[in-house]
Order: sequence, then structure tokens, then C-alpha cells
Amino acid sequence: MIVPWDIMTINMLGSFGIGLCGGLLYSKGISLEIRQFVTIGFLGGFTTFSSFTEGGYVLADKSGLLAIFYLATSVFVGILACYFGHYISFKLVN
Repeated sequence: MIVPWDIMTINMLGSFGIGLCGGLLYSKGISLEIRQFVTIGFLGGFTTFSSFTEGGYVLADKSGLLAIFYLATSVFVGILACYFGHYISFKLVN
């Protein structure tokens, strides 16, 4: 099995979307409940931790090093994508 790029791509898009939407909704003074519904409820459902871990588990069966690379890269790039989404949201507002 190769790296599950489809899962990684969805998770990166979701992380970016959470940063972007969270930042925009926060800057517009939207209530915490609505922000959580959009970011945790909708976008959190779009990105699934279960698929992420399943991809890592399947890779670990084939190559432990590849699994570590996939998991670490997903987390690191996901955090960067979320940060970039926040950054863009604040640039759009200001």
C-alpha cells in the first residue's frame, strides 16, 4: 500500500478550513456555539481521525518507517494548514 494521499489531502483541507472559518467567525463576533458547530461539527466531520489512524495502521503493517512519516507529516502539515487558514482569515478582515 502506498501513502493514503486522499486521506491526507482531505485532512489538510479540513485543517485549513477550520483555521479559516474559525478565524473569520471569531473576527465577526459569532457566538462560540456557532463557531464550534461549524469547525468541530461540520469540518471536524469532514476530517476524520479514524481514517487518519486507520491509514497509519495499514501502513505500519507494511512499513513502520513509512507509517511514522505519514502520521508525523499529517500532524505537522495539518497544524501549518490551520495556522495558514487563521492567518488568511485575519488578513481578509483587516
